[in-house]
Amino acid sequence: MLKLTFIARLSDSLPLAESIDEKDGEDDNITKSVISNGKKSNNNQPDPYEQYKTQRKKILEQLALLGSNSNEKMSIDSGSMVFHTLTSSGLIYMTLCEKSYSSQLAYAFLDELKKEFEQLYGSEVHKVERPYAFMKFDTFIQKTRRVYTDLRTKRNLQILKDELQDVHHIIKKNISDVIGRGAQLEQMGAMSNEILDGAKKFKMQAAELADLTFWKKYKIFIIIAAVILFLLLLRYVLF
Repeated sequence: MLKLTFIARLSDSLPLAESIDEKDGEDDNITKSVISNGKKSNNNQPDPYEQYKTQRKKILEQLALLGSNSNEKMSIDSGSMVFHTLTSSGLIYMTLCEKSYSSQLAYAFLDELKKEFEQLYGSEVHKVERPYAFMKFDTFIQKTRRVYTDLRTKRNLQILKDELQDVHHIIKKNISDVIGRGAQLEQMGAMSNEILDGAKKFKMQAAELADLTFWKKYKIFIIIAAVILFLLLLRYVLF
């Protein structure tokens, strides 16, 4: 089901809103995974989302670095779970859910959040500087999550039916691919800077070489012209 939902500004990765499904028991796959890693929350209880929050942060950083097209959808596998992301108007909407959960329903869920969030806060999202400035949106996320976790509703059944008949342009990646791609881009950026610096140095050296070549080629004529000019000036002064 829909476990963790997150909205952020893509340009600077500023988190705007977050909602967590707190109904997971200790027998949940996520909880087991985190308990085995020994990660705890502030209340000394295992935080079932700690490792995914770390991955979410890295995904967001790399998507900000890569840039993203409007209304682009991406699914990123992470073990037994999957991140679904939707970008729109400089914002990214992300939800973490079990692999067994319909990706079509996940994107319908994100699209509904997008429409409501942009309608309520569209004029403010690019002005705020405080993280989680729109946490009150959690109420709408919780309400919408309950609708999309009930697979018996007529609307959700229709979405599931459409999923079998339609193919959407969804980019599918692995979590390691996304993080690795970001590292490659950073390395390419560093190489580009080195090449640019080298080109500047080459240009300066070429200019110096051109000046030196010109002097070697025409120095005899310059010397003769200087001597003649000196003699003419000397004659003018003396006579």
